[in-house]
Amino acid sequence: PGAPVLGGIVFRDLPGHSYGHGLYVAEFWVSPGVRHTGRGRQLMDAAVRWARDHGVRAVSLWTHQGLSYPFYEKYGFRRTVTVPWKVRSKFSG
Repeated sequence: PGAPVLGGIVFRDLPGHSYGHGLYVAEFWVSPGVRHTGRGRQLMDAAVRWARDHGVRAVSLWTHQGLSYPFYEKYGFRRTVTVPWKVRSKFSG
């Protein structure tokens, strides 16, 4: 029917900021078939531009993938906390 979706980004309000002035990246993804082609950069460029144009003063995100740190750092994000992940199934003892 239509063109395939190759990526997406979802912002949510950042707690502690007045409505719309602080956002966090709740979801950011790029389809595996177009990774390392510049699509993620284009998507993040558009998202940052939109946030600035709409008066957003702070943007935050959480990621558990260390390989993505350099990507986000290019946009001015700084690592503030590193939290180890403990994965546990509800079926484990």
